[in-house]
Amino acid sequence: MKYPKVKICDVRSPEIATFCLENSVDFIGVHQIFSPITEEKIRLFKSIKSASGTMPVVFVTKIDDIEELTRIICAVQFDYVQLHFNATVDFVKELKQHVRREGNRDVGIIAVFQADECDFLLARQMGEIADYLLFDSFIEGGTGCPISDDAIAQIVKYCSHLDYFIAGGLNPDNVQLTISKTHPFAVDVQSGVEREKHIKDTGKIRAFVDAVHTYSE
Repeated sequence: MKYPKVKICDVRSPEIATFCLENSVDFIGVHQIFSPITEEKIRLFKSIKSASGTMPVVFVTKIDDIEELTRIICAVQFDYVQLHFNATVDFVKELKQHVRREGNRDVGIIAVFQADECDFLLARQMGEIADYLLFDSFIEGGTGCPISDDAIAQIVKYCSHLDYFIAGGLNPDNVQLTISKTHPFAVDVQSGVEREKHIKDTGKIRAFVDAVHTYSE
């Protein structure tokens, strides 16, 4: 049975990164929504990246300055950057070129779309350039609100040929139903595996992964 990949978002410590690595999580996300990013934060990001082993680490941000993004990506060696703003195809192309030129490496792009207000023509175009799309209930992310059934139907209709993440209000109890409706490449969870705001609960992470891995149609 091929099940979706799992991304745990807003990881804030090397210990949680290691736990995710050891419990079959496929991606983790670290957040810095706006600049500036201090050297202390860079050191924390590097420690999380080191603890993640071969598990890809995603930089989740609203920073839309290509030079600043490139600096951060190259300093930490992030595997992916998740863009929580209305990025254009040209922006994504330029960012990839900058990282390749300045860091002599490639970075993956996860382009975020607000599902209920999505321009699906742009999403399909972006899907040819970005590595993945991510559909959330709100482009800011982290709201804990689920995507509407109407928006889910549109995602499946227009983007079924693309690899996309589904986010928004997921938790161990509802993720299987969401998978059955959306057939995603990956599912993305933040508040649904926390015991309080920004504090991850290892039991909930394990329960979420188990729910995904035991999903059957």
